[in-house]
Amino acid sequence: MRLVTATAAIFVLLASPASTQRGNPTPSQGDESAKLATTYDPTKATVITAADINAAIVRLPNQNSANGTFVEHTDSSSITGLAYRIAVDRRRVPQNANAHSTEAEIWAVIEGAGTITTGGKIVETRKDGKVVSRAIEGGVSQKVSKGDFVMIPEGVPHYITEANPHVIFIAIEFPRPRSAYPDRR
Repeated sequence: MRLVTATAAIFVLLASPASTQRGNPTPSQGDESAKLATTYDPTKATVITAADINAAIVRLPNQNSANGTFVEHTDSSSITGLAYRIAVDRRRVPQNANAHSTEAEIWAVIEGAGTITTGGKIVETRKDGKVVSRAIEGGVSQKVSKGDFVMIPEGVPHYITEANPHVIFIAIEFPRPRSAYPDRR
């Protein structure tokens, strides 16, 4: 109940009209995200039901990392062009470590269990001059399961290092304003 209440409060808060532009998923997000994102209007309060989330999970591609975007709101003053994004993500291992230099994330774990490793330094493994994997060296590993929330500030390396059988979470992404990064205009 705590998870549902907190997630609903975040959805309502984020869905308040910060601008009047309708968000469009990027081509890299795939067809499923495009279908989901056209269902919800990012300029209005939005309720994403458990049934909607479960239906989206069933339609995710059978990959180690898959997601579907529910709500995406554009904002030209953001460094990424987004005000916020709400998506459902499924992660299995192996994963590559990642860090978003201009975007914070909140994850609400809704299914499965595993371990997330955060912090430290991303170390790349190369083969024939190409990056074949990215791992975290010197990070902190913590168990996560249904009902847990994870806050990942911008710039913090992170990835799922164990999954049983997967970790499914609602991801709420917060890009920073362009003014916070004057050297990246």
